[in-house]
Amino acid sequence: MPYRYFEGITTADVAFEASGATLEEVFRMSAEAVLHVMLSNPDALRPEVRKSIFIELGVVDAALRPIEAAQSLLHDFLEKLLYFKDAENLLLRASEIKFRQDSRGRLDALEAVCLGEVMDPSRHFLETDVKAITHHHFGIAQTAEGWTARVVIDV
Repeated sequence: MPYRYFEGITTADVAFEASGATLEEVFRMSAEAVLHVMLSNPDALRPEVRKSIFIELGVVDAALRPIEAAQSLLHDFLEKLLYFKDAENLLLRASEIKFRQDSRGRLDALEAVCLGEVMDPSRHFLETDVKAITHHHFGIAQTAEGWTARVVIDV
């Protein structure tokens, strides 16, 4: 065989669980966890740039159960934060999260305000380059205390 696979050579994922009393809080804490994977000193991040993020579920997603809609929005929100890091060199922290509901009361969109700044190597100590938010073990659950999200990120 002209190729072979190696097991255990590299660790390419980081997994975390975030929690919050509300769905908005678990989204903010998930974004914070991703930021902490990327930066060894996230407190150095200054709120100099404001980005508004709007994510709307598509027509296909309109029939999703509420938990699936929340999962889809969280995945896309975290991916959008990575997009800004890669495309505009921006490190962002979620400041405000709001959800929109359709006429039936189902989640159909997310509106977020994020604050941060352009990466500055003299002040931002990059720990890990996060490449993507995976679907592996990804999920949101409602608990007695509020909400939890489990996320695996590709680094």
